[in-house]
Amino acid sequence: MNTALPIPEKALADCGAILGRRGAGKSATGRVLLEHELDVGHRCCVIDPKGDWYGIRATKDGKPSRFEIPVFGGAHADQPIDDTMGATLGEIVATRKTSCVIDLSGFSVAGMRRFMTAFAEALFFHNRAPLTLFVDEADQLAPQRVAAEQAKLLHNMEMLIRQGRQRGIFMWMLTQRPAVINKNLLSQAETLIAMKMTGPQDRKAIRDWMDAHDPEKAQEVEGDLAKLEVGQAWAWVPSADFLQRVQFPLFETYDSGRTPQHGEKVGDVELQPLDLGELAAALLPAEEEETELERLRADNARIRERNARLTRETESAIAESDRLLAVLTTVQDTIGMAIGSAQIVALTAHLDPADFVMLIDADDVVRPFPRAPGAGRRVAAARGRMRAAPWPSGPEPALPADPAAIAALMDAKLIAAIAGDVPAVRRIVAAVALTGTTTVHQIAELAGLSPTSSHLGSGIKRLVERGLLEISADGISLVRTSS
Repeated sequence: MNTALPIPEKALADCGAILGRRGAGKSATGRVLLEHELDVGHRCCVIDPKGDWYGIRATKDGKPSRFEIPVFGGAHADQPIDDTMGATLGEIVATRKTSCVIDLSGFSVAGMRRFMTAFAEALFFHNRAPLTLFVDEADQLAPQRVAAEQAKLLHNMEMLIRQGRQRGIFMWMLTQRPAVINKNLLSQAETLIAMKMTGPQDRKAIRDWMDAHDPEKAQEVEGDLAKLEVGQAWAWVPSADFLQRVQFPLFETYDSGRTPQHGEKVGDVELQPLDLGELAAALLPAEEEETELERLRADNARIRERNARLTRETESAIAESDRLLAVLTTVQDTIGMAIGSAQIVALTAHLDPADFVMLIDADDVVRPFPRAPGAGRRVAAARGRMRAAPWPSGPEPALPADPAAIAALMDAKLIAAIAGDVPAVRRIVAAVALTGTTTVHQIAELAGLSPTSSHLGSGIKRLVERGLLEISADGISLVRTSS
């Protein structure tokens, strides 16, 4: 039995879109078109993310229907599938005369997209005979906003609707959210079936499509969309000069997508299994080929072996590190007692010890600091003079206010003159007095300060502000006045 359609037959010879809010009859209309296409002997394939198109196989009372088409995947599968079989099933659909339903409801969102990326590519590449392809919930597979990992899927879906017609593929998209389906796909629909739609953004998406064909009629249609009853639609087939408000008939097969009401228990239907024979065999990998599961198991075994080896190497390295740490601790304790520091930071192995000097930092940590270029002999001589002129003991005079008097002080006298300052400042002045014109690195080495420490920087700054030091192109020196 072939139910008469309220739209021109010509519409099904091209791509189309069925748009409608939840409960408007969108999926039911798609089922009516599927029944019609199967009745006239046209090859069809349904992409079913929801898992309710299997009802095409049963009558309203659950008995086998006249449509013996296989269901791949889902709870009512004649042949189970997984998300790695997209390319294989795409080639099967493209090269066989059999119609089918592909149920993706058991896949995760990522698995569904992975399957469809490979399926769409294989279908496009291999198909050469007429095929009506129904894609339910198309916005899930081709959204307007696309993440990077979805780019290839969107490209393959666009190929099916843009160029698929040359290969016999007529894609019909079903969605309850025309606002979020990718407009590159929606704009390729040659027939629009617009059912009840109340959301302003979704109505605008329909209006935009209609504006491209007839702006005046688009306004009339948009204003009527929210008033449509279940199963009613505005059908627009520009190629047939057809625009009418129509009522689609009920489909004849099992209502597998009916929403249960409160207090009602909706029964399930068991499909009579089909013997897929060669189709089922085509989905299975050849015996001589390594299956994906076997490959993954082999990869996991190699990874486990590598991890075990790395664990052994790590444990060995930790044991050696513990041994060296024990030795280093003993050395540090011994050296620390001698130099007054309990912590020593070692010089990195790839650095030359001749370029560095070990100093006690402000935090009492011995660490390496770069030696100033060309300062070795000068610093050594100055260090000898400092040893020959130790800090005075006993009461020390206050810092003279006259810069000239300070400038006249040398060696131990200058050190005694600034005895009231903090030790870092006294060491800075002593270093400059003993070396003449010098650099920050030389001062740091003589004074036992880090070149980057705040004690050194702030000390030099205060001494310059007080007129005790001056900074010139030659370096840092004591302020001297003419006598």
